[in-house]
Amino acid sequence: MKIALSTLAGAAMALGLIAGPAMAEDQGIVVYNAQHESLAKEWA
Repeated sequence: MKIALSTLAGAAMALGLIAGPAMAEDQGIVVYNAQHESLAKEWA
């Protein structure tokens, strides 16, 4: 029984280490292009 609990605890820890970064808050992706300003002026 101790071996099973140890294995389960190890698996839970490994899953936490793997999933932790994936669950971090997403800051989004910022894309900047030097043409944005000129395109915005053309659209206006």
